[in-house]
Amino acid sequence: MSATEVGFDADGTEGAFLPLFDDFRMRVAAPTPEVVETASWTPEDFNPTTAWYWWLRSPNASNSYYVRLVDTTNEESISYAYGGGAGLRPALLLKSDISVSEAPDERGVYIIE
Repeated sequence: MSATEVGFDADGTEGAFLPLFDDFRMRVAAPTPEVVETASWTPEDFNPTTAWYWWLRSPNASNSYYVRLVDTTNEESISYAYGGGAGLRPALLLKSDISVSEAPDERGVYIIE
């Protein structure tokens, strides 16, 4: 997602704001149990119940080697694009006529019905 889509930029240059982020707490994300279990690099506080950093697709204009991210307190930050250590939070927009379960299943997965 872009900085615009998650509510950091209002200029609309990288898509439109996603209403999911009307509640800014929705920017807080933690790794899944599967990611924690299979990660090759695991800092001490890397677990499914603790917020973790995640990348945005938005560059930082001041330096070409920086990219923007959401930190563990749901604020915008920057880091070296080559540094690793942050997660990805994939997203997609579905057509309004596609039905999706209202709540996730026991694994935290929403089902397209």
